[in-house]
Amino acid sequence: MSLGKYPGNEKGISLIELVVVLALLTVVLAAGFNFFSSGMTIFAFADKRASVQQAVRLVSDAVTREIRYAEEAIIIDVSDPSAFADTGYNYIYQEGNTVKLRRKGSATGSPIAGAAGEVSLEINFSYVSTDNILDYTVSGEQPGSAPYSVTASVMLLNADSVEGEESGRALKFR
Repeated sequence: MSLGKYPGNEKGISLIELVVVLALLTVVLAAGFNFFSSGMTIFAFADKRASVQQAVRLVSDAVTREIRYAEEAIIIDVSDPSAFADTGYNYIYQEGNTVKLRRKGSATGSPIAGAAGEVSLEINFSYVSTDNILDYTVSGEQPGSAPYSVTASVMLLNADSVEGEESGRALKFR
């Protein structure tokens, strides 16, 4: 191996070049990690928002399907336990953070459309028109996500009118 004219003239990289390359590599990796981290945060937020939207829409669809052909509909006060005494009716009501459906003859309700879990749901029924139209709003929220709500109007095809309270968190129907 020939060292050439000067003994310190070997081919390769110097320590300064190595430190500069490592510093540049560190900056590029840090930027890549920040990009990846923000992407994961956005994905998690979007996933939670989609869960809330899905739960709200499932409940809204189920409520519409259940009450459209009701022959009788009565908005009731959910805080009055005697309002749920009649087993000849179906009930849609809010219990805690869940919207439930209780069928005729049943003593307990079950969450509508599997909308249980971390999503907090709320429902409110109202009736202000004379055209046999029942309005309701389903709202949902999950920690770390924006709230979402759907307002729907359902024409009751077989009922003459909606009775009871002007608005409330429970509906008694058959």
